[in-house]
Amino acid sequence: MKQVIHYLSRLVLVAMLAGLLLSGCAQPVPTPTPVPPAPTQPAPPTAAPTKPPAAPPTAPPTAVPTKPPAPPPTAPPAQVQPKRGGTLIISLGTDIPIFDSAKATGIPNLGIILLVSETLTRISPEGGAVLPNLAESWKMSDDGSYWTLNLRKGVKFHDGTPFNAEAVKFNVERLFDPATKAAAASAFNMIKKVEAVDEYTVKMTTGDPFAPLMATLAYAPMGINSPTQVKKLVHWELP
Repeated sequence: MKQVIHYLSRLVLVAMLAGLLLSGCAQPVPTPTPVPPAPTQPAPPTAAPTKPPAAPPTAPPTAVPTKPPAPPPTAPPAQVQPKRGGTLIISLGTDIPIFDSAKATGIPNLGIILLVSETLTRISPEGGAVLPNLAESWKMSDDGSYWTLNLRKGVKFHDGTPFNAEAVKFNVERLFDPATKAAAASAFNMIKKVEAVDEYTVKMTTGDPFAPLMATLAYAPMGINSPTQVKKLVHWELP
């Protein structure tokens, strides 16, 4: 046993010596020279992403008003020429008791009177101004005691009797005659006297100034009737 150990020890010793001899005879391996790294260029700075500027707020578009299409042109209506004659039918709530303007009373009756007879003046339905009618013009005296009326010429009553200053005088005096029993006579009691100056001029005396006389003469009971018919029929009451 000791011999074996002794033998192995020698083998180990021989192996170590052989290794030393081999390492001494081997050429040294040159150490590679380290190559310096190639210079690197710095990477360009990365641009930070920029946010596009916000667009300015815009107002909503204003709606343009549209004009409706114009209607097609229409021809003006043909003017109807007045036609004389014919029959006019009017419905009223009451009968017409009389056609004598001096004796007529009540709105329905007086309204009909103005359709069949004329007054010296008339009232405008627009504004109430006094307008000429059977009297074309008039003038108050400087002291206000009388009025001078100039009458229309060429006017005739329905029966052909000419209208003139004598016809006016006749109707006014009849209105004040107690025998006539005119219900509206008191509406004209400011008239003291009526004169026919000439064929177409009438003078009405009031004594005291009375400015609204011309408006009063437009009242229906002052409707001027044909003296010929009044004298013939005495009154115009319906049968």
